[in-house]
Amino acid sequence: SSYKYHYRNKNFLPVAMENNKPVIGIYKKGSHKVIPHKKCFLTPEIFDNLAQNFIDYLKKSNEKIYNEKNHSGNIRHFGIRINSQGKLLLTIVTKKRKLAFTNLMVKMFLNNYPNIIGIVQNINEKKTNKILGEEEKILYGKNYFFETILDKTFQVNYKAFFQINMDIATKMFKFVLDNLNSNEDIVDAFCGTGTIGIIASDKVRKVYFIENNKGAVDNLKINIKINNLTNYKIVHGDVNQELVKISNIDTIIFDPPRKGIDRNTLQTVSKYVKKIIYVSCNPYSQKRDTDILLENNFIIKSIKVFDMFPQTYHIETVIILEKK
Repeated sequence: SSYKYHYRNKNFLPVAMENNKPVIGIYKKGSHKVIPHKKCFLTPEIFDNLAQNFIDYLKKSNEKIYNEKNHSGNIRHFGIRINSQGKLLLTIVTKKRKLAFTNLMVKMFLNNYPNIIGIVQNINEKKTNKILGEEEKILYGKNYFFETILDKTFQVNYKAFFQINMDIATKMFKFVLDNLNSNEDIVDAFCGTGTIGIIASDKVRKVYFIENNKGAVDNLKINIKINNLTNYKIVHGDVNQELVKISNIDTIIFDPPRKGIDRNTLQTVSKYVKKIIYVSCNPYSQKRDTDILLENNFIIKSIKVFDMFPQTYHIETVIILEKK
C-alpha cells in the first residue's frame, strides 16, 4: 500500500560518472560513490522512469557530469517533486549557467509526462555538499506547484521544505486539530510556510506565525493569501526571542528543527501557556525538552507516534502537554 511504499513525494538524486557512463542514484553509505538507480520502493514508480529518461538525455547531449573531487563538469543533481494530483516539478542542478540541448530535453520530458508543471535549472557554482544554489532559470512552466491538505491549499516551491508523506501528514494534522478548541489563541512556532497554523486557523480564534527564514516567510504570506486567512499575525524572527513577547496565548504548537527548543524558551512559556502541542522528528531532543516542561508543571495528556517514513527508523511524534 502507499502507506508503506512509494510514499515519498520528493527526491534529489546525485549524478556521477561510473565506468565512463553517467549514472543517477543515491550515495553509498559513508561515501560519495553513487549507486545506480534502478528502482526505489520509497518513491512513486514514475520517479524511476524520470531518472532513466534524464540519463538518456545526458548520454545524447554529451553534457559533462560534475566531479566532486576536482569540481569539474556541470550536471550535479536531478530533483523530482510530485503532488497529490500527480503534477510534477523537475529540477536540474548544474554548476554552470550553460546547459546543452535544453529545448530538446524539455520537449522530451513534456512528450513523456504531460503532468509536468515546471522544469527548473538550479545553478550551484560552489564546491559544497549543499544540493541547491542561489541562482535559477525556469526552463519551462513555473518553479512551484500547489498541494492540498485538509481543504487548504499550499504553494510549494521546488526548494521549499514540505511534508514528504501526504497520507500520514494528513493524519498527524487531524490529530493536532482534535486537540485544539474554538476559543483559543495559538502560536505556530517554527511555522515554515505555515502548514499547521493555516490548517488550524478555521478552528481557533487567532494564529501567530513565528518564522526566522525570509524565504519561508514570503511563502507563508502567499499561503495565507491563497487560503483567505483573516485571524492571524506574522512574526518574522527567532522563536526564542519572539515567543516571550507574545502574551495571553492559550496553546503553542512547536515543530522545531532536529535540535529542539531552547531551555530558556521552554521555562518562560511554561509560566503563561495552558497547553503545548509538540511535533517532532527527533525523539531525543523531544524527550529532553518534554522533561523540562514536566519540571515546570506540565503533564503529558497524550502521545501519538506517526510512521511518517516507513522502511526507515525515522518517526514523527506528537506530544500533547497541559498545565497542571
